Amino acid sequence: MKRRFHKAIVYEILSPEEYDLLWALPRFSLSERELFFTLNQREKTLLGRLRTPRTKAHFLLQLGYFRSRQRFFTLDFDTVSSDLQYICQQYLGGVVLSDLFVSKHTRQQHVLWILELFGFQVMDTDTRSDVETRALYAARISSRPLYVRRDLVDYLRRRRIVLPGYSYLQDVVRRALSFERNRLSEALDDAMTANDVSLLDSLLSDDQGLHTITTLKHHPRDFSHQQLLTEIDRGEQIRPLFTVALRIVQQADLSVESIRFYSSLVDYYTVYKLKRMNMAMARLTNSIMSGAPLIT
Repeated sequence: MKRRFHKAIVYEILSPEEYDLLWALPRFSLSERELFFTLNQREKTLLGRLRTPRTKAHFLLQLGYFRSRQRFFTLDFDTVSSDLQYICQQYLGGVVLSDLFVSKHTRQQHVLWILELFGFQVMDTDTRSDVETRALYAARISSRPLYVRRDLVDYLRRRRIVLPGYSYLQDVVRRALSFERNRLSEALDDAMTANDVSLLDSLLSDDQGLHTITTLKHHPRDFSHQQLLTEIDRGEQIRPLFTVALRIVQQADLSVESIRFYSSLVDYYTVYKLKRMNMAMARLTNSIMSGAPLIT
């Protein structure tokens, strides 16, 4: 029977500042309005093709926000009122608008113009497939959700693809990490013998009143003779575990970053939580923790 990892990985979330920088509607200062709403000749030509102040305002707002975020937004009149007032003064002769409603066709036309201006494209079936493939690649390098998410954002920007919604990207990251955990689960089944399993499980035993893994996690207090002898004993304990860890790492084709991540979980989780964790995950983290100082 294949062992499956429990959802024990901590899903790191973006900081509010990073989320706002990528997905939230921009909040421009005066100098930023001057920067992002300044038009070149091509943009002025497109603006001149629009007939009503409302459609012109809608285009200018989407243009400035896209220049800042490489995304399109649903415009709420009250939220964008300060930017709207600025562009009305700069480009629309000071006209006062009461709403920003435009037809679906008009909005789509604005989107197409802006995509052409900046050389971007929206996600389609092919690019979605490419993004999911990229997520699997990133998950092989690092099992940290934040790393995978940031890699995808960078990948999309380099491909000049409009950044999708946050929830979609979260789902892609979650599926990639789930696939990677299942891959590692199967690699563990192939790599570990019954003796390996017994050796790793013994790290969580407390037959001597202290969990073995706890003693391995402790660092020497100083360089005294007694502490050095303790370190020598600890090294002898690690030796057979290192052999197991090296075989697992090689067979699972783990990157250095993934080695660091899984070994860090031992410090993150208490022994109690490690015991309650799915054993496949616990054995992976325990084995890599034991061998990581030498492997990396």
